[in-house]
Amino acid sequence: MRALVRGATQILEALTLVGIGVVFLTVVVEVVLRYGFGSSLIFTEELTRYTMVWVAFLGGVVALRDGAHVATGGIGDRFGPAVGKAASLVADALALLFLLTLAWASIQTLPNQRDQFTTTLNVSIFWFYLAIPIGAVLMALVIVGRRFGVVDAERGDLPIEDL
Repeated sequence: MRALVRGATQILEALTLVGIGVVFLTVVVEVVLRYGFGSSLIFTEELTRYTMVWVAFLGGVVALRDGAHVATGGIGDRFGPAVGKAASLVADALALLFLLTLAWASIQTLPNQRDQFTTTLNVSIFWFYLAIPIGAVLMALVIVGRRFGVVDAERGDLPIEDL
C-alpha cells in the first residue's frame, strides 16, 4: 500500500513540475515577445492562469504529504506533547472538514461549467474547475492516510506528532 501511495504522489510531483514548467515557459515567452518584439500571444494569460489552478491543487497535495503546510508543532513545544497531539488532531479534523466541504461544493458546480469555454484556448472551463474537487479529495486522503500511518512524509519522514 505504501508503494502505491508513494507512486501516486510521485506522479503528482511530476505533474506539478510539468505545470510549473508550462507556466514558466509561457510567462518567459510572453515577456520576450511583448518587450522584445512589441507583440504577444493571445492565449498565454489564460493558459498561465488555468495551469496555475492545477499546480496549486496538485502541489498542495504534495506539500501536505511532506508536512510543508502550516503545522501545530509549536503548541506541543509550549504546552507539552499531549496538548500538541490534541492540537494536531483538531487541526487535521478542521482541515478535513474544510476539504470535504470544498470538494462537495465544487462537485455541485461542475455540471454548470461544461458549456462554458475559455476565450482563447476554447477549452471547457469544466477541466480547470475539476482541479478543485480532485485536489481537495486527494488532500483529504493524505490527512487520513497520515493519521492511519499509510502516508509518510517524503522529505525527512517526520512523524505526524512532529508536524
